[in-house]
Amino acid sequence: MTQPMELTMMEGQALEPVASTVLHPWMLLAEQAVVDAELYAVVAALEALLWERSALYWLQVTLRWLSQDCPLWYVAQAFSCLLAAQADVQRALERWQAAVHWLQEYGEPSRAQRYRALANDALVQQQRLEQKMAQVRHAQGWVCATWGVSASVLLELLEPHAEEGGA
Repeated sequence: MTQPMELTMMEGQALEPVASTVLHPWMLLAEQAVVDAELYAVVAALEALLWERSALYWLQVTLRWLSQDCPLWYVAQAFSCLLAAQADVQRALERWQAAVHWLQEYGEPSRAQRYRALANDALVQQQRLEQKMAQVRHAQGWVCATWGVSASVLLELLEPHAEEGGA
């Protein structure tokens, strides 16, 4: 079955940003940190990147499930992976917000101009992630539409297996 453009695009661009590009301004801040809040902001930026990479992992697993012969249980597994990817993208968005918050609330006032530049950078990262979030949501809709099943039915298919793993 043909995968949605968003899913193949996400695999191709790999939600995976180039860490050195994304983190460059934040690593410069770490090198020249004058208050702890700046280091906490850098940690939040690193965590954002880690969550984004985790979302990539879930998207890769989704593609593996959908490349199978696709009984409905495989589709449910793929959908579950898309939900995990969505949650991880959301966590990445929240970590970028936290990075900015550390600087705005606890940073050194004399470095406000530098913090504004970093806040703008974080906004660019968040906008990029919002696009990825929209692609993940679209892929979820595609999975449901392609197999003619609702998200709730797919999640119900997973419930007995979740209980087996927890027992």
